[in-house]
Amino acid sequence: LSSLRLPADSRKHKMYNVRLALAALRQLGVPNISDITPAHVVDAHQPRIIQLVWSTILFFELPEFRQEIIQYKASRLIQGQARRFLAMKSYHIALRGCLSL
Repeated sequence: LSSLRLPADSRKHKMYNVRLALAALRQLGVPNISDITPAHVVDAHQPRIIQLVWSTILFFELPEFRQEIIQYKASRLIQGQARRFLAMKSYHIALRGCLSL
């Protein structure tokens, strides 16, 4: 924290501070943030910020978010199963179409 530039009045200082924060999170091993840049955060790029926040929450498994983490993991599991099911179903429909020719 001692190397942060405070107050971060300029874009240059904000970029520097976010770069330090992202580097620290990457060094800790927070997954799914390698494609997030300081510009995403400074420019308030909402999808990337949400990705950063949830990746951090999931990594540290913060107790305040325990229920949300369980729901998120369950929804990801259900989404994955639904995708596989739909892919198999469309494959079988396509296969039936080919066989009927």
